[in-house]
Amino acid sequence: MAGDGSAVSMWQPSAAWRLFFTVVMYLYLGMIFAFIAALLGFGSLRRFHPLLLLIGAFVVSIVVHEIGHYVAARQLGMQVLRLRLWWLEIAPLRRGWRCRIKRYAHKTPTGSVLALPAVDRPWRRAFIVFALGGVAANVLLLLILGAALAFVRSDEAAIALCVVSCICAMPLVNLLPIKAVVDTDGIVAWRWLRHPPAESDLLGMRALSRLISGTLLSALPQDEAAAFARLSEVHAVYYAVVLHQERGEWREAAALGDALDAAVPKNAALRSAYAELILYVRAEIAFSRAAADRDASLLPDSKMLRQVRWAHECLPVRCGAFRAWLEGDARKTEAMVRETLRRAALSIERASPQRERLLLETLFGRAV
Repeated sequence: MAGDGSAVSMWQPSAAWRLFFTVVMYLYLGMIFAFIAALLGFGSLRRFHPLLLLIGAFVVSIVVHEIGHYVAARQLGMQVLRLRLWWLEIAPLRRGWRCRIKRYAHKTPTGSVLALPAVDRPWRRAFIVFALGGVAANVLLLLILGAALAFVRSDEAAIALCVVSCICAMPLVNLLPIKAVVDTDGIVAWRWLRHPPAESDLLGMRALSRLISGTLLSALPQDEAAAFARLSEVHAVYYAVVLHQERGEWREAAALGDALDAAVPKNAALRSAYAELILYVRAEIAFSRAAADRDASLLPDSKMLRQVRWAHECLPVRCGAFRAWLEGDARKTEAMVRETLRRAALSIERASPQRERLLLETLFGRAV
């Protein structure tokens, strides 16, 4: 599925249309399974284990679908933020990738790609093509499988190929505007084609795009900054903490611990969705407290730093640089500063090197 960061205020199909297309989906999937059953009953698959064939085809169809979204995003100049296939989560870097196995408490789709266009590019066309990229990849795969049938000589191989084709046609249901964990590709494409969001609804997303493109949070346009803070109560606290940090107001940032506690969602699914952001903000508040008091014992503990390292790997190294500076170890401080800036340069957030340099210079009172 393609993620467009849709807000609640954006267009959604009516309940009646969702119900109608849900029935269509079940009819479509029912026909596919009936055809598969007929194929398996028509001839035996001595060289192909039916269950392994079905599972393998399903995995391939999902992977191809998400690759289609990724390729479409990159061709359109969009910044891919995250890819997810079952429990495998992949985060692109400026150079390379970062991967992990992560299972969330809240529901997540089988596969998803989250991407944002650059602020200075047209968003409507980008999101339409991005949303349809997954289905386009599945159609291309089906055409290849169909062409391969012309070169198959045995009935058993032909039946196996037909079964694989049926399974690989299943992701086409993403075109239907049905109820799912996140908006389907059909909803995203139709929304941007016929009901494009108002500019006021896009301000928060544009703020995220600017941050990725290299704008510091403190330099965001006022309307976008306000919209970013309204994304959620957790985002509002995050915005306040980072803003104070970028201004060198460590004590003000450190005082936002209670505000963060109050912002934690009561709903378990939302709390799970925001868990990493909440932990990161809590770690930055702890860092701000240590910076304000010049006390290394107030830095985030090792467990917290391990938990935030995957998504925010600059913070643990910055903490190490600050600790070495407090201990008077100039050589280690310089090494940790260089490592902090190196890791920041790998981040897809182009503002990260500028932000880390700003924080370190504010901490040490000199250029780094």
